[in-house]
Amino acid sequence: MHEVMRRDKPNGAVYLSDGYINLAILPNTGAEADGAPEGIHHFGFEVDDVDAFAQNALRAGATQGRSSVPVDGRFAEAYIKDPTGQRIDLSAGGWKV
Repeated sequence: MHEVMRRDKPNGAVYLSDGYINLAILPNTGAEADGAPEGIHHFGFEVDDVDAFAQNALRAGATQGRSSVPVDGRFAEAYIKDPTGQRIDLSAGGWKV
């Protein structure tokens, strides 16, 4: 993978890609304050239809259906939570690199 973007502020995120798979390395700032454990914060997937995927995920045991994310330059359009509570970001547009 190679670095495609770096944000020194506000959070020091580093974004990597091999042209197909993308990885965002984000600092775990503030996790201690909200009781979040260290580790993987979330996964993200490009899907054909966000609403249909979210409905299928609920039928398969997801603990939370579609929730919107802020439209502020992020690439995810929505997220769900899998049966273990892990956040899964969803996008029909994907991450352009």
